Amino acid sequence: MKYVIGIILLLASSITLHAEPATLIHNPVQVKAKTEIEFTYSGKLAKAGTEVRAVFFQLKGGSNKEIKTELKDDNKLVWKLNISDSVVYVLFSIKNGDEVDENGGQGFGFNVHKNGRVVPGSYAAEGLTYLIGFGIQKDVDKAVELTDKDFALNPKLRTNEIAMQWHVLALINTDSRKSEGIELAKKTFNDLMQRKTESEFAGEFAHLADPQMGTVYDSLLNVIVKHFPKGTVSYHLKSLEIQRTNDPDKILELYDTLQKDFPILSKNSEKIFSSCMVVAYRKKKDYANFEKFLAKKTDDKLFQAEQLNEVAIDLATSNTNFSAARQYSERSLAIMDSILKAGKPTDDESLEDWFQKVNTTKGNYYDTYANIYYKEGNKQLAADNEQKAVNLSLGKNTNINEQLIKYLFESNQLQAVLDCAEKFKIAQQSTVMIDSLFTVTNLALRGQEGLNAAKNRIMTQLKDAPEFKLNTLDGKSISLSSLKGKIVVLDFWATWCGPCIASFPAIQKAIEALKNNKDVCFYFINTFQRDTPEDRLEKIKNTLETKNLRFDVLLDQQIGDNFEVSDLFDIKTIPTKIIIDKRGKLYTKLVGYSEDDDEFIKELKSIVEASK
Repeated sequence: MKYVIGIILLLASSITLHAEPATLIHNPVQVKAKTEIEFTYSGKLAKAGTEVRAVFFQLKGGSNKEIKTELKDDNKLVWKLNISDSVVYVLFSIKNGDEVDENGGQGFGFNVHKNGRVVPGSYAAEGLTYLIGFGIQKDVDKAVELTDKDFALNPKLRTNEIAMQWHVLALINTDSRKSEGIELAKKTFNDLMQRKTESEFAGEFAHLADPQMGTVYDSLLNVIVKHFPKGTVSYHLKSLEIQRTNDPDKILELYDTLQKDFPILSKNSEKIFSSCMVVAYRKKKDYANFEKFLAKKTDDKLFQAEQLNEVAIDLATSNTNFSAARQYSERSLAIMDSILKAGKPTDDESLEDWFQKVNTTKGNYYDTYANIYYKEGNKQLAADNEQKAVNLSLGKNTNINEQLIKYLFESNQLQAVLDCAEKFKIAQQSTVMIDSLFTVTNLALRGQEGLNAAKNRIMTQLKDAPEFKLNTLDGKSISLSSLKGKIVVLDFWATWCGPCIASFPAIQKAIEALKNNKDVCFYFINTFQRDTPEDRLEKIKNTLETKNLRFDVLLDQQIGDNFEVSDLFDIKTIPTKIIIDKRGKLYTKLVGYSEDDDEFIKELKSIVEASK
């Protein structure tokens, strides 16, 4: 499960959808193992630069592979594939730049056949794709239906731990059969404990038996340790002790014990040990020993760059040595350049995905570099380097976007403030501060008429808000389509999120200020809340009562490790506020919150007014 889900989530990042279905045919008609199959794709992405990747679902794990394609003169992509007999299901990703063809939500997945029949495990694997929602519209009921079908046709699948994981995962994500899934996970876990040797999936089923990883999960891990004291779970728990320790001397002691107790498993733990020593000495500010152990990490240049950047942040934050901070920051950037120059090391991901991942990381390090110049008082160089950070992150990091606007504003580059802020607002990558400076700067340079003109330009380029349906605390269903014709303010939050709670008084005042406007409605979407349903409701109600808040709360649905509506709106951090205008268009997306209540209320009221 963990292998295939990780691959799917990796492939699913940073994409936009084609609404029009495409065509992918294959010859022979049935996909068979150890048989050369020719696939022909004739959709809108049948053009130069399109990448095709395959996810192979197997009952012994999973893998993905980039497929070499040939572009025919008649605008068709053609590739040939010969899959191994361990593969039960094949799923294709067809992508060009930021676009991906998902076949109108039907996906490009194929059941593997043998002797004219679908092989055992194929329907269960297909069900997993409906659960994760990659290439196929998420449908938990369909996922359960397919896994039920597979187990009914192939009862022996109950002895396969991967197939059982897929089935349990589908069950525990339903309201009606969640308890059945948890009981099945517990039964499978107990069966695994009767074996003489430890299963590599024992920890997985312990987690599935207790999805929130609470006291039951911890007790089940203890059961594994008791049964298999020299097994992999015991080893990993001991390794976690090392990773959670910041004392270098303690790390040395624990590592010595680990080698004695697990002589075979610990052979591959040298890299973990070295990394922990680097981090421990960095936090201790023992930079001599930090450098000593960092030099041993030549096999992991990304880690070296990360740690150098962390030292630069530490020094800049303490305001003690800006010169040294710049030197560490420059070293981290130089390593990132060397990584890009060396090129993609493996075939685990596409060249485009790898390149953007490295550039995004490099952008974060330019953000550090810019901040050092800002703290030194050189706002021009701060803005110049922050612009590099924005470019590398493709403007998708709202924190970096905010810093650029701040540096431009304080270095009196007001036209650049307007140009950049407008782009961020159109791309839904704005923040409360960016929105405020956009308004202030427009008024200063162009007056109210200029501000209105800028807002009108933005209005013409807004995207449709994605449809969703969620339940309130009392079980009532609310859909976005049912709110059409109203201005909808969505506030994504969690009870554990301090900034979310801190922003509530201003939101409550805004609700009061707009209470007579029947065209405006506020909904607070509780998300990223990884509690049992009962605990979740209790924490939400306690928060509302303690803070004396009168909010309409919606419960974002958790599917696997993700939350459905947060994914739809690309919510990465909270608090985040989404404002949807009367036409159902995404008017603005505000990340973070303002500590100035009056200013925020004024800004929100102006946004609501503009979005009519």
